[in-house]
Amino acid sequence: MKKHLNFSIGIFLILGLASFVLRDEPKFEIKGTSKNKNYAYSENDPIRVGGGTSAGYHFMFLGHLQGPNGEKLEVSRIGSCGTYPNPDTTLTKFKEGVLTCFSINCPAFKKPRTLYFDKYRTGDLYVPKDLTWKD
Repeated sequence: MKKHLNFSIGIFLILGLASFVLRDEPKFEIKGTSKNKNYAYSENDPIRVGGGTSAGYHFMFLGHLQGPNGEKLEVSRIGSCGTYPNPDTTLTKFKEGVLTCFSINCPAFKKPRTLYFDKYRTGDLYVPKDLTWKD
C-alpha cells in the first residue's frame, strides 16, 4: 500500500509540474527596479504575483530574477512565512492569505536574502532592489 501511495504522489507531482511547463507563461509587466529597499524583502511589502490565477506565478517570477551583475541566483523555498486577513474571498477560499518565502543567494551577496511573495493578490511588479531581470 505504501509503494502505491508513493507512486501516486510522484505521478501527481510530475503532472503538476508538467502543467506549469506546458502552460504559456504570463507576461509580467515590470514597472522597473524598486527604489524601496523593503519591496520584496519584507512581509509588509511582498511581491504580489497572484490574484488567484496560478499558484506557480511566484516560481515563474523567480525564474526571471538574476543577481546585480546578471548572476544566476541560488533559490530555495523556505515555505509559508506569514498570513494576512483575506480581504477578498474570490482570491482564495481560505480565511487568510499566506505569504511564501524563498531564500536567494549569489556571489555578489555577503549573505543569503529572503524574498516574500503573495500568490493571491496582484499589484504593480518591480524588480527587487539589487537584482536584475532577464526576459
